[in-house]
Amino acid sequence: MTSSMARKNVKANAKQLLKGNWGKFILILIITGLIAGLCTLPMIITMMISGGAIFATGSNLAGGLFAAVIIGILVSLATVLLVMAPLGFGITKFAFDLSRGETRKVSDIFCYFGNGKLFGRSIKVELGMFWRTIVCSLPMVIPAMLMWASLGAALIGGIAGGDSGYGLAAFGGISAILFALLYIAGAIISIILMLRYVMAQYISVRNPDWNNKEVFKKSVSIMKGRKGEYFVFMLSFIGWGILAILPESILTSIGIGATYQGPTMLTFIGSMITAVATMFLSIYMLMSEILFYNYLYSEKEEGGASAPSFAPAYEAPAYEAPAAPAPEAAAAVEEAKAEVAETAEEVKAQADEIPAAAEDKAEEVQEAAEEKAEEIKEEIDDKAEEAADKIDEVADDAAEETKE
Repeated sequence: MTSSMARKNVKANAKQLLKGNWGKFILILIITGLIAGLCTLPMIITMMISGGAIFATGSNLAGGLFAAVIIGILVSLATVLLVMAPLGFGITKFAFDLSRGETRKVSDIFCYFGNGKLFGRSIKVELGMFWRTIVCSLPMVIPAMLMWASLGAALIGGIAGGDSGYGLAAFGGISAILFALLYIAGAIISIILMLRYVMAQYISVRNPDWNNKEVFKKSVSIMKGRKGEYFVFMLSFIGWGILAILPESILTSIGIGATYQGPTMLTFIGSMITAVATMFLSIYMLMSEILFYNYLYSEKEEGGASAPSFAPAYEAPAYEAPAAPAPEAAAAVEEAKAEVAETAEEVKAQADEIPAAAEDKAEEVQEAAEEKAEEIKEEIDDKAEEAADKIDEVADDAAEETKE
């Protein structure tokens, strides 16, 4: 089975699982969006308080505002970490349980808030993912910074003019090109490095007792040799992504072209359609990704480290969510159970009759044998008497001849 067939299987299963569960996921996305918006309030409040204090005291305006922004961002990041991380793990667990055929309520996405151990585990895994992302992005970030610095040097040299200025501009331009190439290579390296840890949250949800070292080690082990397969799997949604943003782009272009002005009502309508389409696409991608993780995890567990890449053995049929039996089906099942029980009683009764029947048959055989033996004995006695009579006749004849 090819990786293409595996992707189709995973997506087909995702669609099957989402039947009857779209409403739950839409409500989850709405709740998540509202909570994410509320998480920005601490930053806004902190900046307002700090800015008001600066204006009231007449302190350094520029420096004070910069400090207020930094403080607000830090407060907001802390809030996001303490709220969005456990919520994200709860959503992943909701989808994972659904992939195993378990029924969950929307309120179950808050399960990590009600358990101190799980709450702390989600924070630790998220922090571990954060610093690993920073380290993995360095091959891309450093060339990017040097590229922009080179472009700045080229711009300054061009403005300054003169031999030295043009020389600086030429050097900056050549350097910018080289660093741009390094940036592309660094981006590829960074993506490869970050893909090693893409399953960390899923693995932590599946194994809540594992520590960070075990979680990230397992992610690296599973993704070894499967990064390309996962990357292609995620790219397979790009067509749906383009279709999702098309309504906004088309209606905005039509509205601006018709009025020669800025955004119009058509733009608003297009934005709403795109938002709804994006929401459904994100739900579909989430469920598909969870099922793909299930596939990779089971492949690793069953196939071992040597499991061949791009040759999955995943041929499970489309998942059918368990449904409650209809009343007619339940009655039929009970009737079948009764028939089976009755048949079992009949078989048991017949089995109990076998020893008695065997005993009767043995008696009949014994009686027949005794009768036959008696007949044979009588025949032998008759023959013996006949032989004795014959012997007596012969003896008498012999005696008479002797007398004569």
